[in-house]
Amino acid sequence: MAYYRCLEANGVILEKRDDGRLRVDKDKFDADVEAKAAAKCVDQLPPEQAAAPAPAEFLAKARKRSACVRENGFPGYPDPIRRPPRSS
Repeated sequence: MAYYRCLEANGVILEKRDDGRLRVDKDKFDADVEAKAAAKCVDQLPPEQAAAPAPAEFLAKARKRSACVRENGFPGYPDPIRRPPRSS
């Protein structure tokens, strides 16, 4: 919330989503204003949280689905990848 309030204080126009959370109003978006505000507010961003790795069974099913998609007309469809955990 602090990050969005900082953006707002620096000229970015926000709107409330249906669930009550804030977001940038895309109808009133100004890239220059947003870039300057984001640079000023970077210290207000919450810490990044690493996602848990996908289970091997899920990845196997996803690779099988990718192969099926490629065989059925989308040859460039990628395989899912297992990304290593981020180091802090």
